[in-house]
Amino acid sequence: MTFTWYPQFLDAEAAPKVKEFLDKELKKRPDLYQLTKDFLKKLKKVESLDEYYKTEIMEKLDGHLHEMKIPKKRPGGVVRIYFCYNPENSLELILLDAELKHKTEPERLDNAKKRLKHYQDYQNKGKKDEQRRK
Repeated sequence: MTFTWYPQFLDAEAAPKVKEFLDKELKKRPDLYQLTKDFLKKLKKVESLDEYYKTEIMEKLDGHLHEMKIPKKRPGGVVRIYFCYNPENSLELILLDAELKHKTEPERLDNAKKRLKHYQDYQNKGKKDEQRRK
């Protein structure tokens, strides 16, 4: 797996939002920070996420939006990373947003949906531009 950190598909120089969350907010919780970093490092080495969906560490939410929960359950909160797949490369995840979830209801889900739409609009624009060039 490879990762693209929102909004780097638009601008390679842009500050990656999920990475900022990990390095600024989550670093205040060293146990979860290390667990999350190790999990993402492990994901880079796999070619299929099936086992993560079976164990419910990952799940499909709405349309093309997915989430990973690190760890799956834990008193004191879990890290949720919202993502989608690159439709042109199933081994690339677009990391859209993240949060440290303490409450039952996610707080960043709506923002993740907006970012997913932004990514899909970007993808569709690229396809339309390509068709015009033909």
